[in-house]
Amino acid sequence: MTAGRDPRCPETPNVRHAPADSDPVASIEAALADLEHAERALLYPSGPAAVCCVIDLLQAGSHVALSRGLDAPAYRVLEDVRRRTSGLTFSCFDPADPSALDAAITPDTRMVWVESLAGPALGPADLAMVAAVARERDLISVCDNSLATPALLQPLSYGFDIAVYGSPGYLFACRRPVPGAVAVRPGRDLVRDRLVFQRRVCGTEPAPHGFEHALSGLSHLSIRMDRVCATAGQVTAMLSRHPAVETVSWPGDPGHSGKALAARQMTGPGGALSAVLRGGLAAAERVAERSELFHRMEEPDGWRSGLDHPAGGALVGVPPRIRRALGAPDGLIRIWAGPDRPEDAVRDLEQALGTIPSGR
Repeated sequence: MTAGRDPRCPETPNVRHAPADSDPVASIEAALADLEHAERALLYPSGPAAVCCVIDLLQAGSHVALSRGLDAPAYRVLEDVRRRTSGLTFSCFDPADPSALDAAITPDTRMVWVESLAGPALGPADLAMVAAVARERDLISVCDNSLATPALLQPLSYGFDIAVYGSPGYLFACRRPVPGAVAVRPGRDLVRDRLVFQRRVCGTEPAPHGFEHALSGLSHLSIRMDRVCATAGQVTAMLSRHPAVETVSWPGDPGHSGKALAARQMTGPGGALSAVLRGGLAAAERVAERSELFHRMEEPDGWRSGLDHPAGGALVGVPPRIRRALGAPDGLIRIWAGPDRPEDAVRDLEQALGTIPSGR
């Protein structure tokens, strides 16, 4: 048995554990290409490395149409690094609105980049629409599919050129090192060859060994995502009824504005959800501190349940009015459901919410 395998989890179809003396990197790439129906899949040492290599397909001075999201890995690379080093620029748009995408495209646009589900509202991108516009304008189309994974959604089947995993916790569900990954649509040979070349010359090829746990996690992908979807659904139902909660966002919730689009594109709504607590900053911090099952993390790791409080973490130094403009009010918590029993997750969050003095 491969180290780290959970014997309770049947394997994802077409993903098998590699023999001990084989190369796990090659095995992961072959399995992911099969799951994505891709021409080729490439593994990287980390999610950010995969994101950087895809962005480096662009010439200096290019423009990117980028879907709105609180913490898209591509935003950080473009804003904090490539704007300065390569003169890249970008415009953000609503990936479910064709007119917004059209307005974001300029004469210098060379790439359209969306997230299949964008936080914190978890709004789905209209993948068929975005891919069609990119194809019509001869733009490289990229979908970060980290929160959905190929168990729930395959962006290449909608015409995207590249599926990238910049936050690959749900995909691999393993302790560090956690590799990043890219999958390329059949027929995009030039894109594929350039990515292979860049990975080699830039030194972003992963070590031949060290990712055995990632291969094991990938083999359990389908059953894990079924479990996290079920847990997220029951957690959402509880939060929707709780007096301490102002709003809840989850693509499977009947009240979510993107439910119909998500249901049309995905086989399940995923394990990521968010809630805004009535008690604001203090309430969110109290829940984050008092939860025993949900570990503090800014993105899912796939093998544990997680909880993020942006105003008390990644955005702690950002003025409240700017946080609100980003869709991250003081009371926002983001929840990454793990493969726990739904009743355990619900019970833990109920007891954490019960510690809010003004929540009852």
